Amino acid sequence: MSGGSGCSAAGERKGEGMYIYHMTNSGLLISTNGVKFLVDGIFSRNNLFNPLDAEMENGIMDSVGPFAGVDCLLFTHCHEDHYDGTKVKRYLEDNPSTSLILPEDAVFGRELREYYQQEERICLLDRKLDHQVFHVKNTEVHLIRTKHLDYASAECDSHYSIIIDDGVNRIGIAGDIELNDEETEKVFSGKRFDAVFLNPVVLYRKSWIGNFISINSEKKYIYHIPSEEHDRLMYRKMTLYHYSMMKNKLVNCELLLNKMQKISLKRTKKSA
Repeated sequence: MSGGSGCSAAGERKGEGMYIYHMTNSGLLISTNGVKFLVDGIFSRNNLFNPLDAEMENGIMDSVGPFAGVDCLLFTHCHEDHYDGTKVKRYLEDNPSTSLILPEDAVFGRELREYYQQEERICLLDRKLDHQVFHVKNTEVHLIRTKHLDYASAECDSHYSIIIDDGVNRIGIAGDIELNDEETEKVFSGKRFDAVFLNPVVLYRKSWIGNFISINSEKKYIYHIPSEEHDRLMYRKMTLYHYSMMKNKLVNCELLLNKMQKISLKRTKKSA
């Protein structure tokens, strides 16, 4: 990368489009233009939402199947339902051509940088900068510092929304953003997206619905929805209820409820 990786990605054939697999929670596996990203995809089994089940974790850690050939690991923030520093360290030891971009206050973050001493492979985001841009091969990655919904953990107070732009398709990954006017302006204003991914809390807050509707995107996906088995905080139940009540207002909006759901964005137009 310009701070990014120069290695090849396995998976979908180059030039056919952007392919996105929603793993579970906020985990996304993205393949585009010969580059493969894993976003919020290595996280703890012990969290308040869905665990990273053994089969999927083994596939990631062993770099097999759809998880083979990941070029870059990206993290919106470092809460345990998004990130596990010990697993990330082990993954990078086994995958020397994979780069890493994550908040500087990540657990094990500074240890990783000191351990590898490869600034082009591991980048800790400077919390003093609101917007940082990287190039991974020919794909542009924007990390925009945004406010985590409702609170900032003392252990992890840096939260980023991510834009991935391959020159044809542009997607927005909001993470656990507080979708107030200021944060919406930072990430989404003046841009057209082919797909955006947002936390289901955006459906529960009446003051955020207008901002959600205003996002200019071909498709809007609600992710980070727990399974029935792991719906400890009732997020799934609330999401299904609010979605059913507002479905007529939520144009081109879809709930991502299943593991490894595939989304295909074809190369048919240039995003404005």
